[in-house]
Amino acid sequence: MARERVQTRCDPATVEQIDDFADEHDLSKSEAVRRVVRSGLRSHDYEVAVVGGNDDTNDEIPDDYAEAHISETARTVGGVLIGVALLLVLFAELGVI
Repeated sequence: MARERVQTRCDPATVEQIDDFADEHDLSKSEAVRRVVRSGLRSHDYEVAVVGGNDDTNDEIPDDYAEAHISETARTVGGVLIGVALLLVLFAELGVI
């Protein structure tokens, strides 16, 4: 069964809260909205069927999943270093250095 698109418009404060939720749980914005909608439906006693049986609405990670930890500083510094390395390779290819 394919997923269907559901669109909505939200006020800026709600969008900010969704972004915060997604960031805090390391999720895409789409997955954050899916989890919030499922949680809301469950709170009103609706049975929520999840396609493929992948029900990740709780934030606990199953024991058989690998969990990666990286600090925001390491992620930022790594991104900068990769950018610098790419510039050096480009300059070397162009014969500048």
